[in-house]
Amino acid sequence: MKQYKFKYIKIAETKGLKIAILHFAEEFREICKNKSKSKNAHKESMLHIYANNLIRNWKKVL
Repeated sequence: MKQYKFKYIKIAETKGLKIAILHFAEEFREICKNKSKSKNAHKESMLHIYANNLIRNWKKVL
């Protein structure tokens, strides 16, 4: 877990917070897609909506 935290901190320091958030959201989506099964499709779609809202809100702030 700590590896991921440092990864995003380094991205934020070098490329900016917006890029770090986008990297996180993309990796989060890929993890959800890989773990997704038909009975978990609703949960996956809700997580996608949450990730998209998070990105949109951060774009407004930045």
